Amino acid sequence: MLDHAILEGNVSHKRFEPIEHEFTYAFNLPAIRLDDVNGFTKRSNLLRYNKPGVFALHRNDFHGPEHLSIDQSVRNTVFDQTGQEITGPILLIGMLRHFGHSFNPVSFYLCYNKEETAVEYIVAEITNTPWNQRFAYILGPDQNKGDSKHHIYQFDKAFHVSPFHDMQQQYHWEFIFCGDEMKINMKNFENDRCVFTANYAASFQAATRKSINALFYKFPVASLRAITLIYYNAFKLWLKKTPFFEHPQYRNIEQ
Repeated sequence: MLDHAILEGNVSHKRFEPIEHEFTYAFNLPAIRLDDVNGFTKRSNLLRYNKPGVFALHRNDFHGPEHLSIDQSVRNTVFDQTGQEITGPILLIGMLRHFGHSFNPVSFYLCYNKEETAVEYIVAEITNTPWNQRFAYILGPDQNKGDSKHHIYQFDKAFHVSPFHDMQQQYHWEFIFCGDEMKINMKNFENDRCVFTANYAASFQAATRKSINALFYKFPVASLRAITLIYYNAFKLWLKKTPFFEHPQYRNIEQ
């Protein structure tokens, strides 16, 4: 049976053009079965749901309207955009609040089949910084050029994320599921050239009191750490004179 987990892994970014830049950081994340949110929060006295705490899962930090559960909101979105119903559980991979601070650049919703043996749909919800806008890419079987264990998607970029990337890009995303291991490989292409890659390689560990509390001891202010690292690397890109692209929404207003 699919259960809550803790993902222990590393995230890396590498930019190839027009300026080279790369980094790798250890990054652990919870993987929460959305039809049992209360069960997850009961596994550690550090966890809270919609309440202040060391770690807190807040409804409005994730997909959909607040009057619906996250689980139901994801199901509704997939059905509205594809006409297909999710038949199995949904696993949320994303950042919790830490001491009330929220920062979640991307949340992945892995939507399983009825047998809980394979991921059928993936909802990737991006939040851009500093505009705090959200956009969800819905990736389904019709777009998957791989198989049930190695998902491959190719599509045009539709949402402004970083001021150091133009909108005229194509995404090549891969999700690899191999036992207790997961790899996410996201590539940005311009004119058939790969200009950027982002990777997350992690292993699923049981979500026990010990493993959840270890998130605090290893990364006591993970959300603050994440946003600090983003701005730190953005500053380094600025120092390297990396081309800057304004948000299209505000570019159009100025014109």
